[in-house]
Amino acid sequence: MLSILFANVMEWKIWEEIQDYKTMSKWFAPCEFITDDGKVLIQHKVRIRDIEKYPKKVPTFFTDIKQDNFGFIGKQLVCFDYNTTILTKNWNAKTLKNANF
Repeated sequence: MLSILFANVMEWKIWEEIQDYKTMSKWFAPCEFITDDGKVLIQHKVRIRDIEKYPKKVPTFFTDIKQDNFGFIGKQLVCFDYNTTILTKNWNAKTLKNANF
């Protein structure tokens, strides 16, 4: 249970930090609400698609790159499990690396 709380709180904190930076925030599923105790985190709905729809590259700040952590909001690929994202490394959302989905 503690790891889920940690993950929820980390995702909420990351979203709070990046939500006003359009070039970065477009890559993340927006967090809508978190309970005071961190047990419940609600994010914008993400749709999972066939692997062929996933891009070949993602920004370098993503660390846990696997299909299970990504989906789509409209046509935009977003990460919805981003509690391990390292935002202090390569803040530039234009610098991409191979996704290997």
